[in-house]
Amino acid sequence: MTLWNLGYFRLNKFMNKFLPFAIRLSQFAFRACFTFSKSQERRAKSEERTKPGFTLVEFLIYITIVAAVVLAATEIIILTLRQNAKLEAIAEVSQNTQVFNQRINLAVRNANAVTAPIAGATSTRLNLQMASASRNPTIFTIQNGRVYLKEGTAATTTLTASEVYVTGYFYNIRPTDAPDAVRTLVNVRASSTGQQIEYNFNHYVSSTAVVRYRI
Repeated sequence: MTLWNLGYFRLNKFMNKFLPFAIRLSQFAFRACFTFSKSQERRAKSEERTKPGFTLVEFLIYITIVAAVVLAATEIIILTLRQNAKLEAIAEVSQNTQVFNQRINLAVRNANAVTAPIAGATSTRLNLQMASASRNPTIFTIQNGRVYLKEGTAATTTLTASEVYVTGYFYNIRPTDAPDAVRTLVNVRASSTGQQIEYNFNHYVSSTAVVRYRI
């Protein structure tokens, strides 16, 4: 037997004895690693379960608090929008009423006479006889929710904005042997729909103007 064959024989004999032991050792090491891994996994899950969290009662309490805060904030926003809509409607009515009321009363005071309506009658149309040819006649009309003005041959103008709706009439309250006097009785309504919040405002207006004596 050569030296090479002798070495191969001994190596083969050693491997036959050592290989089963090595296999058993590797199996044991694998089982140990697997057992340790499972133990670590169970420990991690146990620690995770013991971490502080929300109970069902705490969660319901938190949800109730958040809902109350959201509801209160929503109510405040709605009240603010309604207040803004109300102020907008009131301002619109006041501004428009002041504009056409001043124009009517000033025209009546500067007129020579009221030709329509006649004394004791009412009408949605007010005709004034003016001294100035360019403004004669001056006609105010309440029609389709608007107040219109026409002076002489000039084009008809609108004295109220589209945001307001005017209804009413002119009443000639001239007493016997006295200059013409015109009472304007109107109801002015405005609707504000800003931010989807609607507010309706109505304002009743009564004003009187008397034609001045002419010498």
